[in-house]
Amino acid sequence: MVQKASQVAQTLVQEAQVGGPNAALRYACTLSKQFVFSQLALVMYEVNRWPPLHAVAQMAVPTAAHLAENYNKVFQQAEAAATPTKEGDAATSIESESDEVQEVVT
Repeated sequence: MVQKASQVAQTLVQEAQVGGPNAALRYACTLSKQFVFSQLALVMYEVNRWPPLHAVAQMAVPTAAHLAENYNKVFQQAEAAATPTKEGDAATSIESESDEVQEVVT
């Protein structure tokens, strides 16, 4: 397990060196997503084994899906703001994105 963590850390550093911080962040997000989905599969397996937990999960899953959709929108907007198309667009896009993020959160 320590070796795997060491390999992941080395790969993350290599990504940062080659592709910059955005590439390293994208790699870390991909790894996090893979981990979350694998753990979610284990949790859902256990939940389905117990009928009372299954009923609770049926109520919680739509809420979690809605929150995940908002989460994804925020990160898509942040990524769009981080890659401006023109030189002067960076400050303008960041200001407009912060307004949009506040709308999504509320």
